[in-house]
Amino acid sequence: MQRLRVRVGWDGVAELRSWPSASFWPRGAACARPRGGGEGRHEMSAQVSTMARHPWLWNPATYCHPWSTLAMTSGQRMGVNRYLIRKHHLAMPAPVGPDQRPLVDMMTAAWERLDRMAFLLGCFVARPHLLAHRHWVTLDRDARAFLLGCLPAAGATHTIGGGPVVEAVGALGRQRMHALAGKLPAWLGDRLALRFADPGRGLPWTTCDAAGLWSASRHAAKTA
Repeated sequence: MQRLRVRVGWDGVAELRSWPSASFWPRGAACARPRGGGEGRHEMSAQVSTMARHPWLWNPATYCHPWSTLAMTSGQRMGVNRYLIRKHHLAMPAPVGPDQRPLVDMMTAAWERLDRMAFLLGCFVARPHLLAHRHWVTLDRDARAFLLGCLPAAGATHTIGGGPVVEAVGALGRQRMHALAGKLPAWLGDRLALRFADPGRGLPWTTCDAAGLWSASRHAAKTA
């Protein structure tokens, strides 16, 4: 079996040397087939159903930087996916409690729109500053409509420093989305953290505003 050899340069660019040809899912507790009677088979059936509805669950190469920027063959992508699943211990879906169900359903349904949601969330958090300094005129038309139509954030807002406004708002939104990972089940939160991992920004850790998240989700779905 070939082994995956990866070199990531200082600029974040990854180079593929080879890839494994073994089965896609790694052995181990995170992705093991449940044992037991009917309950175990039912859980496995639910996992397979979830994976079929949301193929990004087994395809982290499409959203994990720097892999998402690379052109790969299907064989290379399979190898990278297996490598990422092993490296980050990405688990298969597990049953979700009623307290987490609304948030999990929203995030899984909106996965393909999460980048846009993150940008709108950044607009929501920085709304007072954007409006006060007329930075909002530099945003796209859809973001301006969201900014002018949403309610003000209840908690502390963020002040944008120098530099391009669009980049600053995007970084702020990605940081808030990354902070949301801890409120989700591990199988989903770990994938969300990978998608919005952005350690180079240096923004302080914070929480994700629930009102802003739901507002951004509704607006992104409406304009998709």
